[in-house]
Order: sequence, then structure tokens, then C-alpha cells
Amino acid sequence: MAIRCLEMSDRLRFILDRLSRLLCLPGQQQRERRRNERHRSPSLTVTIEGRTYKTVDWSLGGMRLPRFHRALAPGEQLQGKMHRFGGAPSGPFAAAVVYASEGHGVGLRLTEITPALFMAMGTVRAH
Repeated sequence: MAIRCLEMSDRLRFILDRLSRLLCLPGQQQRERRRNERHRSPSLTVTIEGRTYKTVDWSLGGMRLPRFHRALAPGEQLQGKMHRFGGAPSGPFAAAVVYASEGHGVGLRLTEITPALFMAMGTVRAH
């Protein structure tokens, strides 16, 4: 019986911790969930819906843009072109909107990218 209560207590602690992080309650540190190293430099240049943007930061999993020319909703799918990078030719990419706000910009999770661009991005090391 003690083991079962302990398991329930651990589950409850996990759920409360998860909720507090999602809600960003005071006293709770936001843990980094990123799996890939984030880079500010060199920035990537992308074109989406005919408009060109430079990234604020990026990783192998996604990118952050400073703004977007229209309102976006989380989960929205975008198609674009990533410009030449690290010797790789320009190529198409697809991304899902993770967040969009005036204060934080637009977070995109890459869902498709050319192998050449992915490999070129993977060779960049943090400064």
C-alpha cells in the first residue's frame, strides 16, 4: 500500500510541476526543453509568403522570427524557402507555428527541410 501511495504522490507532483511550468507560475523556473543548440549567429534568411525575414535565433529543430506580416495561430503550417547557407543551395522548408506574439516574435518548428540545408546547419558551432 505504501508503494502505491508513493507512486500516486510522484504522479501528482509531476502533474503539478508540469502545470506550473505551462502556466509559468511565480517561483517556478522555466526549464529549457530545447533538444538542439540555439544559434543567433549566423542568422538564417527565409522567405515565407513572398516576404523575407532574418532569424533572431535558430536550431536544427526550428527558428524564431522577429515578427510576421499577418496574424498566426499555433499549429498553423507554413511553407517557405531558406536562402543559401553554409555552402548549401537555397531550398524549400515547411514549419509549424509554435507561438506568435508581439513580445517574443514567431517560433517555428521545422517539419521538412532539404538534407543539404540540414547538414549545413548542423556544422555550425556556438560561439
